[in-house]
Amino acid sequence: MSAADTDGILRRVPTAIAIGEPGALATELRFFLSIEALRVATGTAQYGITSRPPSPAGTPHELRGLEKLEMGKLSLPIDTQGHLRLYESHEFGAEVVSVADVLSPDDARSGPAKAKLTGKVVFVAPRVFGLGDRAIGPLGTLRRGVDFHVGLAEQIIAGEFVAEPRWARLAETLALLSLGLALMLTLGGRRRRLSQQVILGLALLALPLAASWLIFDQGWLQPDSGERGSTHLLVDGIWASLVGLLVFVSGLSGRALQTELAQRTLRASFSRYLPPSVVEVLDRDTDLSLFDPKEREITVMFVDVRGFTTLSEALNAKQSVALVNRFLTAISDSIQQESGTIDKYLGDGVMAFWNAPTEQPNHRELAIGAGLSILQAIDALNIELKTDPDLAEVMANRKLTVGIGLNTGRASVGNFGSEKRLDYSAIGDTVNSAARLEGLCKEFSAELILSSSTLCGISNSFEHLGPTPIRGREDTIDVYCLRRKSAHD
Repeated sequence: MSAADTDGILRRVPTAIAIGEPGALATELRFFLSIEALRVATGTAQYGITSRPPSPAGTPHELRGLEKLEMGKLSLPIDTQGHLRLYESHEFGAEVVSVADVLSPDDARSGPAKAKLTGKVVFVAPRVFGLGDRAIGPLGTLRRGVDFHVGLAEQIIAGEFVAEPRWARLAETLALLSLGLALMLTLGGRRRRLSQQVILGLALLALPLAASWLIFDQGWLQPDSGERGSTHLLVDGIWASLVGLLVFVSGLSGRALQTELAQRTLRASFSRYLPPSVVEVLDRDTDLSLFDPKEREITVMFVDVRGFTTLSEALNAKQSVALVNRFLTAISDSIQQESGTIDKYLGDGVMAFWNAPTEQPNHRELAIGAGLSILQAIDALNIELKTDPDLAEVMANRKLTVGIGLNTGRASVGNFGSEKRLDYSAIGDTVNSAARLEGLCKEFSAELILSSSTLCGISNSFEHLGPTPIRGREDTIDVYCLRRKSAHD
């Protein structure tokens, strides 16, 4: 038998072996037993060997050398070195006849045995493993040498061949590179969810294997093999899929690490001015397109502490910072408890809005609830400040009061700023009008003023001020206000 491949599996056999002195021109060709047996059985006088025309130096070896071996009407596809690939099946169709039956003097025993051999190609060999003539076939089965001869003869007679096309290596390389690039683009897509990327990646990994099967088993790209039989083209898609799997697993690992880092970054960046409920959403979904600029309806709040400039004149730097932090914390907590997004701190004031970045169908109710909560929090803070050892003396005859403006309408929300610094904010006439409404609190001696678009039938506990002119606007805004007794004490 021919020598097996480096992994110990016999996949191809030489059709002929050159006989001659070492280093000298061969004087004789001896053909493989199966092929020679079929030549004799078909009565063919000689072989015909076809080779490709001489190629320039440097031409790849797969484009040079032998091409096919012919025996009369039989044409065998061979590789450039004259090897014929085995097309092994699990079961051979050949019938086994005992030599003892053929040579038996008993005609009743030998007659049927000899009849089975009439007109057949016969191989004679011992059917034992102990003689050492054995090898592992392409399907991984340990077989005797004679089994390979029988199998090869059967596949030649049936016209079933396996051949590696000359373009196979190029196709396999292109498949590997294309699959790797496609997987990288798939895993690098920011707008696809992880589940979509996994499904698409697995589908891409299956493509080389599916193409190999279609080419080999279903006859895609199959050459014309004449009236009988077929040549199965062997294009290996396993390496492309294995390398693609490595890229895929590495990409998913990188994606998992990237997701973890993104979650930490988002939590650190937004937990200071987004409500915990929104931070939890971002922790589950790190799609940064959530912060892309877009137009939507929002409710905007402006809060300002009244008379803080005058109050700060009685405070030293340490006391000023402590007091600002105290009332900004009270205001911020009230806003975040009602799921509001803190846009920015404006010295002694705060800007916040609702219904962005996540949708909040009840954003009006949440904003009004936050406004009422701020008033209660400031009342509680005033009581605390009178007993604070650092601020009690200054705040003994003073109290903090706030003005709150609320407005609802369309605005642009998203990340705004320069290439080096971005802020998630809201801009537009709705925002400007909310700031103007907060300024009206002084004019109407109110603590909370909101537009009719914010009230929108939610509550009747607000005093209707009617259409009111707003600085910077040609038209008026229908507004409501909230006055409390404590505001004038």
